Amino acid sequence: MSELSFGRTILDASAQQILDAESAADLHDRFAQPEQLLDHVVARAFHGLAVIERAPAASTITLDTLSLAGLDEAQRERLDNTYRLDRQEGRGAWFLPEELSLKYGLANLPAHMAQQPRFAVNAARDATAKVDLRSAPDAIVLWALVLPLFTDLLAPIDLRTATGKVRTREEQLADWAVIDDTYSDLRIDVAAHLGVMRYGGGWSRLHLNDQTAAKYALVAGLAPQVTLDTVRRWRARQVRALTTAYYRKASKGPPLARAVLTKPLQATLAGVFGGDWLAFLNYLGERPNEGEKIATNLPAPRLFVGGSAKAAAIAAEQNLPIDEVERMLGALLGHGSGASPVQERVAVMGNWWQAFDRVHAAQRTGMPPLWGLVDDGHEVIASGLGAQPGLYRRLLPSELSSDIDRLWDGVTLRRWPERIVSEFHPHHQMVDAFGPAVDLWHGVALTSWYVCEGPYSRTDLDGLADYYRRPLDALAEAGFAISPGLFVDLVAAKKRLGPVQEIERSRTVDSAKGVAITMSYRIGERREGFAVLRDIVTAHRRSWAAQNLDAYLHQRWERELREVATEFNRRTAARNKPPTFKQFATFAVPAANHWFCGDLVGVYAALGESAPTATTRHDLLAGDPYEFVFRVFTSLGGLPNAPLEPTDPNYQQQWDIRHIASQSLRYLQLAEALDRRPSPKEFGAERLRWDHLGGHETGWAMFEHAVDGARQASAVGPAAQPPAQSTGLRPEPPAPATPKGFLGRRRDR
Repeated sequence: MSELSFGRTILDASAQQILDAESAADLHDRFAQPEQLLDHVVARAFHGLAVIERAPAASTITLDTLSLAGLDEAQRERLDNTYRLDRQEGRGAWFLPEELSLKYGLANLPAHMAQQPRFAVNAARDATAKVDLRSAPDAIVLWALVLPLFTDLLAPIDLRTATGKVRTREEQLADWAVIDDTYSDLRIDVAAHLGVMRYGGGWSRLHLNDQTAAKYALVAGLAPQVTLDTVRRWRARQVRALTTAYYRKASKGPPLARAVLTKPLQATLAGVFGGDWLAFLNYLGERPNEGEKIATNLPAPRLFVGGSAKAAAIAAEQNLPIDEVERMLGALLGHGSGASPVQERVAVMGNWWQAFDRVHAAQRTGMPPLWGLVDDGHEVIASGLGAQPGLYRRLLPSELSSDIDRLWDGVTLRRWPERIVSEFHPHHQMVDAFGPAVDLWHGVALTSWYVCEGPYSRTDLDGLADYYRRPLDALAEAGFAISPGLFVDLVAAKKRLGPVQEIERSRTVDSAKGVAITMSYRIGERREGFAVLRDIVTAHRRSWAAQNLDAYLHQRWERELREVATEFNRRTAARNKPPTFKQFATFAVPAANHWFCGDLVGVYAALGESAPTATTRHDLLAGDPYEFVFRVFTSLGGLPNAPLEPTDPNYQQQWDIRHIASQSLRYLQLAEALDRRPSPKEFGAERLRWDHLGGHETGWAMFEHAVDGARQASAVGPAAQPPAQSTGLRPEPPAPATPKGFLGRRRDR
């Protein structure tokens, strides 16, 4: 009989037995780094000192920083060497995320108990941070070691202060059995402090002060017992969990890492073994699976987006005729030539910018505001206030609008990646691809208008830079910073504006005695001088665009596609096989929607990869989306000139109908994705108010009836409108079941 491997000898062993076995096999020293770090942490914690320090994000686009408190220079160097993300990836830990949201407060709970016992749990529960693991090795230590340790040590407090659904008697007894087993394995005796906290111990009858005292007593009872030996036993328990999972999968031979490493066990491997799967196997004394491939680096992303420059570069590299390369790229990208869908969109975006700039530069006092020149992606029934629906279509050249409609009229929803559905706001999708430059320049121009023309503005000129801090930070991070002189010049221009003038509105009402009474009231203010601000913004906008626009648009598509390529390679390395089509969609859908009209197959092609499945395009609306929504609105009883004053008895009814009608395009999008009507639950109908339509059930039937009628009325020509019986979208309320295969138009991609 062959000798058992070390890993098999420690199966079902206690924590102390594992430590003894490691000592006998001379394996213990390999865990000195994580154990010393945790010993430092628990020593601080149970002396009432904060373990984790948080530095808030330096800008609106960066993440928080979490660090372990009190590390000296040598400890910091060892931590970096073991836990820096690139070091872990170099050992094959490509499963690690680059960003994490951490609820880190539990580790600081003992410090909070020492300082403010009554509010300690709330302070700990509220402490969360989103962190970037690539620039914060401390965060990996917190995620993989510190927080799991404190979750085990402070489990009774966490259990007794948990919120949410009340657990059953059986579930609570099982929770306490786990706590008892953990404390026993760690050789911690706090039984005297747990009596009142246990199930049936009378916890709910205690006054808040007594509950606080019980929690404080438990922490005090733990303090002298949690030592380096405790840390070592806890680490041994983590190894045991990983070992057990390994052998559970080893019945037919050595398992692959991806078959063993669930998310909790990924953290264990990162924390205890530095992310090194082969080091773990060496510890067990087991050989790797013959199919295991541990990637220590990722291939550099290569993008194939077509265009003559790309074709020429590939032709030179491969010593091929350029026309042959163009044909190859055309086939790869789904075009008859080497024309690039990305470059085609970039050219249209450049044309849009020129039109956008001309419209803003020509804005004059007396004209309507330009709120609506940029599609914000929301379908709002015109009310005379706010954004004007479809303004961009009236002000932009019709040929440009047609190009945008053609190039951005499809999107993919992450849950249904094989289906390309309608993008009812192609202009918004284009603007989303364009990025923060539009947010900044359109926003500053609109603020300049409303500061002068009123009736009010969301910010004043002094607060302009702070108000638009997010797009400013994003542009600066990308290398296309806006000159601070823009805001200096606008603030200085206040001296050139006219005096403040009040804007009044009059309203005539009939009194009970039949006498008409006219009331005037102030609704805002305005100032002469808009042209001064407009010219300042125009000059800065044109200067920025002349220097940056071409490079900015190039970076927009290249960065997005490179990030997709990198994530594709990361996931392939983590699991030794490419992500599935649905997994690919979780990170590639934005790029598909921005640059390939929602077609994930195009993104695969841009990465030089073959898509594992085809996609199809689905359309259920042939007419204008805004007209469709307006028809739904009026069909439900909406009044185009509904009262705007909240005191009017019909105000709430009209507001609810507007809100419901505005969701009708999302209903169609879901129907396209599902190939059937969405159910109320799938649609999220419970989030809407149906009171004014006779309640949820009646209102839902009325809504579907309105959608069907509006869709048929919006169709242009008989060829564009599929037969009612094949679509399942009929004028009358829906039947209990809808036939499969009801989509209006479908074309393979």
